[in-house]
Amino acid sequence: MRMKLLAEHIHEHIRYEVDYLFSMSANLVFQNEFGVETLSTSVAQLHAWWYFRKTNDLPYERRPMSAAYIPFGLGDFYYSGAIIGGVPFHVLDLTQEYLKAVVLDAENGLNSTYEKYLNKYFYLNKPTKILSPEYCWDSTFKTPRQVWYMKIAQYPMDSL
Repeated sequence: MRMKLLAEHIHEHIRYEVDYLFSMSANLVFQNEFGVETLSTSVAQLHAWWYFRKTNDLPYERRPMSAAYIPFGLGDFYYSGAIIGGVPFHVLDLTQEYLKAVVLDAENGLNSTYEKYLNKYFYLNKPTKILSPEYCWDSTFKTPRQVWYMKIAQYPMDSL
């Protein structure tokens, strides 16, 4: 539903009104600056839960018949769906490709998760900007030394 609404709003209004667009989950709380360093044509966010994992351990869709399928041994990062962004045209393309994949899977009796479709999109269409986990760190995790400045904290939905 999120991607369908986002696609509709971009198509009807937003693409004429802004140079850059971000869609963020409602459970994100800004902790520090989120500035121009995040702007690019296509922006993806590294997933905090999977940041330190090897490629074969990432939870990509592994069923070959799914539109979200990424084979073992392939893929690079696991992206979070909490933050996506870029220029409106590219965000619109992401939403349209996502919706096509969901419909294709539904027609074949399959269902996958939002992030698996998102990761398939970014596997095929590499983002021009990748945000580190500092931009969306899970507040329930201990902050590792690699995360110097938490820009945005992600809280459990039931804690807000």
